[in-house]
Amino acid sequence: MSTLKVATIQDTSGNNSSTPAGIASGTAKAWINLDGTGTISIRNQFNVSSITDVATGIYKITFTTAMPNVDYVVVTTSGENSSALSVLHDSGAGNYRAPTVNDFLVRHADDQGTQYDRRQVAVVVFGD
Repeated sequence: MSTLKVATIQDTSGNNSSTPAGIASGTAKAWINLDGTGTISIRNQFNVSSITDVATGIYKITFTTAMPNVDYVVVTTSGENSSALSVLHDSGAGNYRAPTVNDFLVRHADDQGTQYDRRQVAVVVFGD
């Protein structure tokens, strides 16, 4: 079996070119849509093996395939409405401990710092 190697990828009209390295570095390495209320559950995911309810408003996300280093970026948003997500004042990763190559924490709190569970939690991870 031979492997096709290319330096540049273009769309069918010959425009919008990109390199394989550019595509690989700009692609999400993991993502999850979860319900963080009651018994937390995964609605859909990519490269997430499990979630843990650490405390009110804090979820541990564990990767299926570990990240190569801890310099990845986590983007998260959440909401109560089943049809819409909204950015919270304090919705972030690693608020209680540094991320590892295997997992990270996501925390949701209001402007006063009160943590609470959310029905809609969406998280995307980018990195090497």
